[in-house]
Amino acid sequence: NRAHMAKAETYAQKAIELARPNDAADTRRKLWAGMAHSALGFALLRQEKTVAGIAELKTASEMVKEDTDAYSTVLYRLGFAYAKANRLAEAKAVLTEAVQVKGPAQELSRELLAKVEAAAKRKGSAGR
Repeated sequence: NRAHMAKAETYAQKAIELARPNDAADTRRKLWAGMAHSALGFALLRQEKTVAGIAELKTASEMVKEDTDAYSTVLYRLGFAYAKANRLAEAKAVLTEAVQVKGPAQELSRELLAKVEAAAKRKGSAGR
């Protein structure tokens, strides 16, 4: 429900503040901050704040690249957000990368990519 998502948003923002890496070599804190950005992005998506959610997920994707499990999940969520915003080309690009990442969301990414490609085809044929 909305109250839980608002609370998740608050906690994620606090985690981002606390996890700020001290320097570029601080990979553990960078991962934590990236995971907090991912949680915040997901909470924003659940609150129908898609544009803000996309921004957080893009930030998260850069921060968690070195952890395949986290990266897999963030890319799926980002692809989902782009699809939800009807930004199909961007969704396709992100999901194409996501299916290459061996992680927990790899199969979900593959399924969503097929749906995005089908929607893009329908959109393309409708414009003719």
